[in-house]
Amino acid sequence: MTLPMNSANQKNFLAPILDKLEETNFVTWHQQALFTIKGQNLKDHIIEGKVPAKFESEETTTTGKISSIYSEWMQQDYNMCFWFLASVDSSFKNRIIHCKSALEIWQKLQDYSAESTKTKIKQLKITKKKNLTISEYLSKIKKIADSLIAIDFQLSHEDYIEIICEGCQKSFLAASAYPN
Repeated sequence: MTLPMNSANQKNFLAPILDKLEETNFVTWHQQALFTIKGQNLKDHIIEGKVPAKFESEETTTTGKISSIYSEWMQQDYNMCFWFLASVDSSFKNRIIHCKSALEIWQKLQDYSAESTKTKIKQLKITKKKNLTISEYLSKIKKIADSLIAIDFQLSHEDYIEIICEGCQKSFLAASAYPN
């Protein structure tokens, strides 16, 4: 389903991404968003410095006559903003509702992903076994690691083992090294 735009030379916009952006699906949502944006030939809207000139000449600047290219571009940008809002979960709408352009929304979502990665890495490093069974502890670590994968951050096997060992109490590691 497409949303028609007024003039024949403007882009048709695809329906919002059905799998709305949430905490756990940034990578897949991001990929779908990029395919949609590139497929509609609108990538310039998420690249800084690509806005066309508002006026075509000094004369039109003086008269205040806005160029048709700029007007079309702005209409596409507003449609992209609508599309972004329709493609994210309500928790993300609050983060981007005050953005004025598709570029600003895109940058906010990228920043959120980077911040989320840092937070989850810290969370991994401070997670301790404490009174959990080893199965519960490993499950907790795996859940955090899986959430990192969902935002395109892959832990190496060595890092994974190091995090697990750091979170275990020394007495547990000593006991597991010498089974009865």
